[in-house]
Amino acid sequence: MDSVLIVDRYALDEWLASGAIGLVFRGYDPLLDRPVAIKILHRELARGEAAEAWRERFKGRARAAGRLFHPNIPAVFDFAEDHEIPFVTMEYVDGSRLDRMLKTEGRFTPERAVVMALQVLDALEYSHQNGVLHLDLKSSVVLALADDHVKVADFGTPLAHASELPIPEEAPHTVSSKAPEQLTGGAVDHRADLFMVGGLLYEMLTCERPFRDAGIDQVVTEMATRRAEDVCALNPAVSRGLGEVIATALAYDPAERFASAAEFSRALRDALSSTQASQSVMRSPVAPACGRDWDAGILHKLEAELAAHIGPVAAIAVKRATEQATDIVGLCEELAVYLVDEREREKFLAAAIGLAAAGPGPNGPSQDNPEDTARRERDAPEPPDPAVLAVIEAKLAEHVGPIAHILLKRQMQQFRGIPELYLSLADHISDAAERTRFLNSGRI
Repeated sequence: MDSVLIVDRYALDEWLASGAIGLVFRGYDPLLDRPVAIKILHRELARGEAAEAWRERFKGRARAAGRLFHPNIPAVFDFAEDHEIPFVTMEYVDGSRLDRMLKTEGRFTPERAVVMALQVLDALEYSHQNGVLHLDLKSSVVLALADDHVKVADFGTPLAHASELPIPEEAPHTVSSKAPEQLTGGAVDHRADLFMVGGLLYEMLTCERPFRDAGIDQVVTEMATRRAEDVCALNPAVSRGLGEVIATALAYDPAERFASAAEFSRALRDALSSTQASQSVMRSPVAPACGRDWDAGILHKLEAELAAHIGPVAAIAVKRATEQATDIVGLCEELAVYLVDEREREKFLAAAIGLAAAGPGPNGPSQDNPEDTARRERDAPEPPDPAVLAVIEAKLAEHVGPIAHILLKRQMQQFRGIPELYLSLADHISDAAERTRFLNSGRI
């Protein structure tokens, strides 16, 4: 496509979106030979009576967003001006907008909606810890790649300035997705973002927003006088537990919502785990294993099967799964996420019933030998040689770019050995095939 506009050194070739303060284009950086996203302040704001204030606000948002390095947040590359009109250059995300996906695909399954919401909450937990709020979360700013890896665009409100933002004079869709305290001029903090995640979940599960499109006064009245319609009634696939989590997030009073994104995430995981456990028991012809007293023979077979795909870190993956799952089917579901090929994942899930029906293996229940426990405590792993870390960082950078250094530094604070390190770092690689390739590069 021929470029229609040049901004600074960037060629703009496609309009992507527009918001209250700017336009977003897909562009091309000829210097680094890569596509980029470019957000440009509206010309009328950049040159109007309050131009200086708008330029400073635009720059402040760019600086705040530029502090965020997270797998679920598009990176900010540059800020500059062209003919006194400021613009921000960002990572281009070749994904689909959530609002458009819902229009074409219909409502999501609870599992898919929760997986995507957890990624949004992970991004929020990180941004909140770094003093940055979003305050404009809606389905149009959530971008999903082919494997449902999520990127949340338009971060950039410093926490200290959250309550200084004017009441939005925007489209009804934008107004109805905001938290009530934003619309009434009340004190605004990170819980406003959590309210909006509740709205995103509601929309993913029903293809409807929790509150009807209307002006600010009507929306606020509706939020204050009644709760959103029961999501479980609109979608019978939604469990009562998940419905209660969403209702908590959408509480009118911020004090009644979750206290943090991390707390919200835990509640979602618990609700989803309870649903999956119930479904597993219903479809399994055998009784689930009791607690975490797993049969060592079964675990050994599963570890061997997984090791054929991801190498020696399979032992760590199995250990993680036994801490999360409550029955053999759930255990195989936890392990199946590490497999790229759909047929291999199906083999894992099919193996669950066969392994459970086989009963305890010759090794009996898996129990720690006291001598082994003492030896592990005595032989805690020493940090690896810096040269080894440099190699691991270089391998990771092939998949996630320059944030590899930050991710490695963070994971080294909880170092438990090279296999565990590889597995923890692999969690930050969105593409399943790329993730498996990285894990294979750590084979020893």
